[in-house]
Amino acid sequence: MNCFLFGVRRGWIEESEVQMYEAVAEKHDVDFYYCNMPGEGLKSWFSGPNMGDPFDRRLADAVQHDLRKAGVTQ
Repeated sequence: MNCFLFGVRRGWIEESEVQMYEAVAEKHDVDFYYCNMPGEGLKSWFSGPNMGDPFDRRLADAVQHDLRKAGVTQ
């Protein structure tokens, strides 16, 4: 099975926000990545199993909903 990548973001994230992103990712059983990509700078994204639409869209929407509830905007 391949991966569904979503919520891609560029730039700095405060440590308190990273902890919220990680908590939401854990809740939805997905991974959160935040790293300095050589030649591209700081990036972050979520990764989960690719199950196709509408499942992938629902997963991304649920993660975004919980991030907004936590006060994090992406």
